[in-house]
Amino acid sequence: MDSHSHVINRNPMKTNSFSRFAASIAVLFLPLCNLLQAQTSLNLTSATVAAAGTAQLSLSLASSSSSPLAAIQWTLDYSPTAVAGVSVTAGPASAAAGKTVSCNAGAGSYKCVAWGANGTTIQDGVLATVSVTLAGGVGVPVNMSNTLAASAAGDLVAVTGVGGTIAVVPVTTVSSIACVPGALGPGTSGNCTVILSGTGGGTVGLSSSSSDLTVPTSLAIPAGSGRERSHLPPSPLHRTRRQRSQPPSTVRPKRLRLPW
Repeated sequence: MDSHSHVINRNPMKTNSFSRFAASIAVLFLPLCNLLQAQTSLNLTSATVAAAGTAQLSLSLASSSSSPLAAIQWTLDYSPTAVAGVSVTAGPASAAAGKTVSCNAGAGSYKCVAWGANGTTIQDGVLATVSVTLAGGVGVPVNMSNTLAASAAGDLVAVTGVGGTIAVVPVTTVSSIACVPGALGPGTSGNCTVILSGTGGGTVGLSSSSSDLTVPTSLAIPAGSGRERSHLPPSPLHRTRRQRSQPPSTVRPKRLRLPW
């Protein structure tokens, strides 16, 4: 009796095509795996400055020991109407690796890359110093985008960018000074209230138009404080006291007791 056998014929061309396809997929996913496994971040500090002042921010690198970096790029994003100017210089970490920080300014953006014609890797630390000059008295967030790095082996490394914020110190002025009563007799006293334009406290300078009336040179108003009393020796004459104020650094109402 004849035996029957089943033979499966495979097309060698199809097999080779599938192998090449699989190899291509592996090559495509290899950089992506390297990209996803890296734990690298750029962190920008925050600062508080006066209106139209310049903030000095530090951009720090924290990288994975398994993927030492040879170059890194980032973009700073901000409001073009709130910022008058931006400059970036290499920090200690870049300088130690012999890297140069090159930047290109755009409308509301500042693109930079730390690079060098060497294979020295960049260690963790301050990668760059960012100077931001405000256009006026409005604070501004400085965000980060397009963060990416290259390892010493040439792999792309994902980088998480964390931006910072520049706040403005409020300008505080004296809103009003009122004394009750407005005129005092010898040996009497009254209450004078100094009201500021904010709630951060400050120091108000005081003076008298009469040599017969002694007043403190200043009145300190702590942040968040409501009232403060200061004792003065009685005046022998009937005088109306005049106060001269100097702009304090911050704000809130405070009461000063003045014996006249």
